[in-house]
Amino acid sequence: MNAIDLRGLRTATFTSKDLSNIGEKIFFNETSRKIEKLIFWNSKEKFPSFGIAHFVWLPKDYKQSIPLGDVFSEFLTFCDEHKISLPAWLQSNRTCPWTCPEEFEETKTKDSEMIESVRDFLNTQKSIQAAFVVEKFVKALPAVIDKMREEDKDQAAEYCNILLNDQRGCFALIDYSSFKGFGLGEGSPAYNHQNWGLRQVIERVLAKDWRDNCLEFFIESAKETLANRITNAPIEQQPIEQSYILGWNNRLDRYRLEQF
Repeated sequence: MNAIDLRGLRTATFTSKDLSNIGEKIFFNETSRKIEKLIFWNSKEKFPSFGIAHFVWLPKDYKQSIPLGDVFSEFLTFCDEHKISLPAWLQSNRTCPWTCPEEFEETKTKDSEMIESVRDFLNTQKSIQAAFVVEKFVKALPAVIDKMREEDKDQAAEYCNILLNDQRGCFALIDYSSFKGFGLGEGSPAYNHQNWGLRQVIERVLAKDWRDNCLEFFIESAKETLANRITNAPIEQQPIEQSYILGWNNRLDRYRLEQF
């Protein structure tokens, strides 16, 4: 990965090999590389997830704010822009056709060939999914820095520059923003007015002597940010949130690894 200058913040350009590596790592983090989970409806959620990064596909009348919005619909548009041929069913279904897991499971049973065609597409097109994730990250990172306190912006940019020029650190920034959002404030989900995206992790890092080990402080601060999410969640939501924490922390710990 080579660094380029973007409005004073250095960000990374990515080769096809980089994108393949990123795609495989995200695929592991979200699905443990289980192809059957490329199309998935978690019983604890109100929407299905598609692809290596479990892009949320929001039902038509879904109103609640979520970290990244209707990402799978955005991905389909991204495929159009990059001349990627979609399975016939996706060409005619640009809005999520299901309103509940039961409807989704019924389709899986009655039209298994259609589901398999979409799953096969997602399995063979990991790099374009990775390119989509990376593009969202590159576009959002300057806004993340800009949302910092004025006195912290230069330090935040310096910190991100260091991570971006390290393979593990670069992946940590991309992966965390992919699964927990950017935390840019308005429109972002929050518990007790506190967000849990990339911005909040970096803010925690900057309160520490992070130059000793940039990646370790990212992992530590991300764990603190997600623990804070659970603490501030509504009482009735906390058991669900707590059930995720082991998987979240394991995911963060893998940022130390070159390959997994």
